[in-house]
Amino acid sequence: MHGIFVSMQVKIQIPDNIKVTVGNIATAIHSLGIEKKLAEEVIHAIDEKKLEEYCGPGNSRGNGEKRYKRAGTKKRHPVTSIGRLDLKLHLVEDHLKDKIFKPVEDIISFDGRKVYQEDISMAFHGLS
Repeated sequence: MHGIFVSMQVKIQIPDNIKVTVGNIATAIHSLGIEKKLAEEVIHAIDEKKLEEYCGPGNSRGNGEKRYKRAGTKKRHPVTSIGRLDLKLHLVEDHLKDKIFKPVEDIISFDGRKVYQEDISMAFHGLS
């Protein structure tokens, strides 16, 4: 089981002299695109966690003769029911197998190179 913690700050301004409905608040929250931002943050948190497992902390000096080394990033823009996600995923070089891979794909399956992704139920995978 992978435990991922994501922290987000949201600011909604309500004027002092106006009374709003629950629907107004729900509409304001929906217009912020929180679902999209939350999905991006969760994926980035998983990406960072897996990168650190393979390569160690980002600020450590050199990687010497270790098997895995950081190899840059790659942008992906999968489209789901919550919109187009803007992801910057890390790449890792495996010197033993002489290949470059995305550590996040140990946990998250992208639908190949397709832009449109099949939505995955987090509850189904036990991540809720």
